[in-house]
Amino acid sequence: MVAAAGEQLPVRLLAVDSNGLLPLRAAEHAYPTAYAFRRFLQKTLPAQLAEPPAADPLARLPLLPPTPLPFAITYRWPAAEPRLLAGAADLLAALPLDHSVPPAPLTGGQAAAQQRLEQFLANKLHDYAEARNSPRPRCGQRPLPLPALRPHRCP
Repeated sequence: MVAAAGEQLPVRLLAVDSNGLLPLRAAEHAYPTAYAFRRFLQKTLPAQLAEPPAADPLARLPLLPPTPLPFAITYRWPAAEPRLLAGAADLLAALPLDHSVPPAPLTGGQAAAQQRLEQFLANKLHDYAEARNSPRPRCGQRPLPLPALRPHRCP
C-alpha cells in the first residue's frame, strides 16, 4: 500500500515504523494470525514494560560527522536566519505568505499534550463513555490536531 501511494505522489514517501511498546526484535518469527500475535504479546509485553527506555539511548555512540547538503539544495533553500526563526516581525512580513490568516491558537509539544490530557481527565472523562458516540461534540471532541503525547517519559 505504501509503495502504491508513493507511485502516485510527486514527492518522496517514507514509511516510518512507530512501534513503541514492543521492539520488533522481540518477535522471533512472523505470526500467522492476530490471535497468535496477541498471545505472544500478552506473554512478552509485561517484561518489556518493566524497563522503560533509556533517556538517551544513543549517548554512548560516537557521532558521525554531518554530511554536507548538496550545493543545489543549499542554493535553492538557504538556511533561515536566526532572527527569522525567532519570529522577527520584519522578516516574517517579507515571506510570501497569506498574512491575513492568523496563527493557529494551538500550542504543540509534550507539555501541551500533558496539559490537555489532564484537563480531559479532570473535566470530561466522566461523560466520555456516553458521549463518545454522540454525533454532537459534547465531550470536548473537537476536530483539532492534538499535540503529541509520548508513550514513555524518561527523567
